[in-house]
Amino acid sequence: MKRFLAVILSIVLVALISSGCAPFQRSKKSSGGTVSIDPKPVATENDMGEIKLYFPSTAGGLVLELRNVTEKSDSVKQVLDEFLKGPKSRFEEQGVPDGTQVISYDLKQGVLYVNFSSEYSRATREQVRALVTTLTELPNVNSVQLLVEGQKQKSIGMDPMSREVIVGKVNYQSGWLEEIQDRVDEGKELWRTDPLSVVRTEGGIVGFNSDDELSVVRQQDGSAQVDVVSMGKGYTVDLKQPIKKGDSGIWVIDSVAAKFTQIAEADPLKGETFIYGKLLSIDVQNRVIKIEREYQDSADVKNNVGSDIPVLQDAVIHFQKKIGISDNGYKYEEQDMKFEDIKLGSELGIILTKDKKARAIIVSDPVQILKEPNIKVIQPTQKQVLESPFKVVGTARVFEGTVNIELVTSDGKLLDQTAAQATAGAPSWGDFEAMVSYQPLDKPVDGLLRVYSQSPKDGSRQDMVVIPVRLK
Repeated sequence: MKRFLAVILSIVLVALISSGCAPFQRSKKSSGGTVSIDPKPVATENDMGEIKLYFPSTAGGLVLELRNVTEKSDSVKQVLDEFLKGPKSRFEEQGVPDGTQVISYDLKQGVLYVNFSSEYSRATREQVRALVTTLTELPNVNSVQLLVEGQKQKSIGMDPMSREVIVGKVNYQSGWLEEIQDRVDEGKELWRTDPLSVVRTEGGIVGFNSDDELSVVRQQDGSAQVDVVSMGKGYTVDLKQPIKKGDSGIWVIDSVAAKFTQIAEADPLKGETFIYGKLLSIDVQNRVIKIEREYQDSADVKNNVGSDIPVLQDAVIHFQKKIGISDNGYKYEEQDMKFEDIKLGSELGIILTKDKKARAIIVSDPVQILKEPNIKVIQPTQKQVLESPFKVVGTARVFEGTVNIELVTSDGKLLDQTAAQATAGAPSWGDFEAMVSYQPLDKPVDGLLRVYSQSPKDGSRQDMVVIPVRLK
């Protein structure tokens, strides 16, 4: 029940950071709006290759621009440099006000602090959203705190900002759509011919992340629908082929709809409280539920309310559906449900008004999900006797289908390290295989084959499979 409490009470604690606490260093301002940091930049080197930039669209909203950059350089600096250079398309607008310079930046515990010159105080809402969306594409950057001359500004946001899913219609300029179709006809950006790839690659324009859970619901006659689970919330994305239908026609996101009604958090200033309990009975006609109270903390214990609770006619009811499991526990998708569909014995989280009536109920999914490994190694098998070279074969459900393989001796000496590319990336399963080799050994030794993926956020190892083997 405590785990249920942690999930349903998703209270976002925003760090109130004073303007002088971050150790910013003023940079030398360079011409052309690029970044010149002094002393050394805070970010580490990273193989960038292609980066994603988001700029305000002339049609409203954001537009994705893919841009190639020099590899092996400070990723934050490269992205800021390219962003301040501005867009390349006539259908995009500048991401910052004219004259804006970057003074400094600093990454701390997932929050990227970016300090701009005074010109940035004129930034529009879409310019701020474009920058936050661009910077949160970077590994380890979960949110962005924007500063002007070292100070927070109400006009651009006082607290760290993360991505926000935008629900509704997505607008495009007809000329932009024609240019995109022309590029695809030339053999470029072919990912735009697949609706799932479009949401995976371009979903940032509406606030989705590249590692969100996606599944195609339908695809036919120039329209498609993709279900998305982002930050535990369920959405339906409608896509269309605006220029031509068929295998060579581009797909674009047409609209986004939420599968849930937003629940405002309990407000103690209004006398609202949050309690937990197990449903004993439900009176659908009179809209009254009877619960057995569960006491997790002192605030719940002190809440003076009986077991019979009236439910308001406009109360929001959420079902917290389990959709999978991760290293941190269950993964959920919140969906609206009907009051009369709540089952006896369900665990409930209830927001009460000052009159002790339920204005919101969150129902926990009772289903138990067994964790299935995301990497399965078929060959070699445990304790198999091997000699160099040998083949590693398996299936994986990992980010971008990249599987990492290491061979070490039982005492930790690295013998070989390689990577394999599965035939599909998560959430789909893909097959992979790779050859592993090592220098001749003086005598047979025990070894460990390690097969794992890397987190797209921080590069940490995950989904590790370890197979003991005997090496000749």
